[in-house]
Amino acid sequence: SIFPKPTEEFHLPEDLSQPLILVGPGTGVAPFHGFLSHRAAQQQSSNQQRLGPMELFFGCRTSHDELFSTEISQFQSEGVLTHYHQVHSRVGNEEKYVQHAMLREETGRRLVQSVTRENGCVYICGDGNHMGKDVQEAFVTLLIRYGALKVEDDEEKEAAARSYLETLKLEKRFLLDIW
Repeated sequence: SIFPKPTEEFHLPEDLSQPLILVGPGTGVAPFHGFLSHRAAQQQSSNQQRLGPMELFFGCRTSHDELFSTEISQFQSEGVLTHYHQVHSRVGNEEKYVQHAMLREETGRRLVQSVTRENGCVYICGDGNHMGKDVQEAFVTLLIRYGALKVEDDEEKEAAARSYLETLKLEKRFLLDIW
């Protein structure tokens, strides 16, 4: 049986200037196609307000599994999607997932700055058994590495990073639609 459950918080923020970080492997990318389409329409109708950057992390097994590739390329060329990370988990010898792309130094620094200094929002959609947990752990790691946490001790840094992540969730700036 399927029991649909509406998500009341999983929508674009009212402030168009907020940076958006979208993480959606597999079919989890589907709602982000809607986000990107909506932002493209906002971009066309809103010449007054600056639109914040959008960064998408999409993962699939191989390039044959890619969803919305034509549309995503169009969003990039229109400047709606500012950073796009595509990861194939079953290509080559090493398994690679969206969290591995997030943990790259330049990307990680940008993600932390978006969230901690620019009021950015993170949206995660997809598998809750592994991916959702792994992406949250990646954010904790990024906050520890680049997050300007006001503690020195490693254990305290981890606790501060986890606390910050929980604060983001309470502020509805770290949203999960996982199953």
